[in-house]
Amino acid sequence: MSARVAVVGAGIAGLACGARLRDAGLAVTLFDKGRQPGGRLATRATDVGTFDHGAASFAVRNAGGDDEGFGAEVARWAAAGVVAPDPALPGAWMGVPTMNALPRALAATLDVRQGVRVAAIGRDGRRWHVLDAERRVLGDGAFDAVVVAAPAEQAVPLLAGSPALAQVLASVHSEACWAVMAAWTTGAPVLARPLLGPLCHRPDSTAPLGPLACVRHENGKPSRDASGTQRWVLTATPYWSAHNLELDAAEVVRHLLDDLARRSVRALGAPVHAVAHRWRYAEVPQPVAAPCGWDAERALGACGDAWCADPGASSVERAWRSGRALAGRVIATLTTPAR
Repeated sequence: MSARVAVVGAGIAGLACGARLRDAGLAVTLFDKGRQPGGRLATRATDVGTFDHGAASFAVRNAGGDDEGFGAEVARWAAAGVVAPDPALPGAWMGVPTMNALPRALAATLDVRQGVRVAAIGRDGRRWHVLDAERRVLGDGAFDAVVVAAPAEQAVPLLAGSPALAQVLASVHSEACWAVMAAWTTGAPVLARPLLGPLCHRPDSTAPLGPLACVRHENGKPSRDASGTQRWVLTATPYWSAHNLELDAAEVVRHLLDDLARRSVRALGAPVHAVAHRWRYAEVPQPVAAPCGWDAERALGACGDAWCADPGASSVERAWRSGRALAGRVIATLTTPAR
């Protein structure tokens, strides 16, 4: 009988880890609290069209070595038609037809349980139970190993069974990010110059020079749905987001639209749609150097963009590499005859 592995989180790290475990012949179940897989590779469907309100795109670090594995994987995604080059940022890629197309494709061949919030992980002898907030067992029984592919702040409580592993992630801080999805039928913004930071989310994490970090035109992306509205995603800087984390969503909309109006070369009309979304754990400015965390004695591990520190790698690449690296550790442990 195949060893059973639970993966908590169906973002890119969890999906990459789960796919490699499955390919090795292990029985894998992924649990994710969201309605769709992908984490920040998210798309919001509305009456006025779609918005990629999470990560706008991602890059491939062309430095040889292990990075070639991610580059080859992106090439396969492109051949499958789920990613395409970002026309606004040379060297970057985006999902097609929307950003969440990539995680949906990766999840299609995996056992992913959406809308499931894992509250705790309990050990029974040498096996694990995944529990919800009412301490009910999830996933049809016990698991031989558990992988936590969640933001560091959410992962630490779940890693209580391995104090050393939890301690590593306890030092990791995730930056927050507010995003506003806005649409116009008339009076849409016209910018004197594009407002695009590196991959449209981190131009400067400390400069208090207004809330906006990035403005992306959704209609200009490849294969986006046709609509009579002009749709834009406005992303706030990490600095502004951190200092306004608990601000009312309507106030966030007002602040970002005011900043957009100052940057537009013509008068900004009233939007027909304007909704704010808060990403509490959006970006990790200082990831852990190790590719992942693995407690082989307890068969408990962690992966995600909080690992694989590399100044040349995007958070998507770090997450993918981390998930694959942890899967390798899990496979080596669970397929050892002595176990």
